[in-house]
Amino acid sequence: MVEAHRTKQDAQPFVGLVEATASGILALYHPESLRLVHVDNWFGPKWLSFSAKVAGGVAIWMDEEHLTLPPFVPGRILTEQCWVLDRPSVYRPVESPQSIHVSQCGGANLSRLASREAPGQAIVWYSGNTVSNQRGAIMAYVPARDAYRTWYVELDGGKSWGMSKTRGTSRDDFEALLAGKAV
Repeated sequence: MVEAHRTKQDAQPFVGLVEATASGILALYHPESLRLVHVDNWFGPKWLSFSAKVAGGVAIWMDEEHLTLPPFVPGRILTEQCWVLDRPSVYRPVESPQSIHVSQCGGANLSRLASREAPGQAIVWYSGNTVSNQRGAIMAYVPARDAYRTWYVELDGGKSWGMSKTRGTSRDDFEALLAGKAV
């Protein structure tokens, strides 16, 4: 099972859902590797497939064939953890290679294709500071043939940490992923 980085500001039930999400991706999709990125605070669904702001603030989102890495400012990234396929269906944690998030101007991100920067790698971002925010976000880019399948799930705190918003996936599909069942 994947063990996610956590701080005192991270709600344990939410981090458990992050771990189940990452473990489900490994079990169901068998990527070459998985990168788990802990972002310092909540982030919204606009980050899904977001590429850059150019020409005075015009936002650009790319399709799954031309998907770029989301341009999170490196200072927002708390940790990046990695697991690589060691043998069939067995993943081992490895020292995280160079960060996928770099400082650059907006338009430069348009050339940072996920397929080139992280080939064969599933990437899962999750929000921090969930204790005080009482909400969390999980976003994933999962390799699928020559493109990536992308989705975003927002969860509200409280006792259940239930889904309040989804993009690119359904509630049923996300729940099946958490249970490790193919959809």
